[in-house]
Amino acid sequence: MDQERYDALMAKSSGVGLSDEEANELGRLMAEKEGRSYGGAAEREQELLDIEDEETKGRRDKRGGLEDNRNKIFEEDTKKEGFLPSAG
Repeated sequence: MDQERYDALMAKSSGVGLSDEEANELGRLMAEKEGRSYGGAAEREQELLDIEDEETKGRRDKRGGLEDNRNKIFEEDTKKEGFLPSAG
């Protein structure tokens, strides 16, 4: 893994933010660091849809549905990595 690039992307993610390409690169580096596979945004979207299907069984729940699931997963992922994006 390219630790220098990983550190640069982590720093940028906390500041000005990342482009889609950089976010995918950071995701790949994070997965590599953890010894797991990374399928990019398309795989993540399918994971979100699977969670939606499982939780709602064909209907929207009281919490608002898919967008809330996306937010929950994002918060879980960022807590695991020890950072949260800056507001604004």
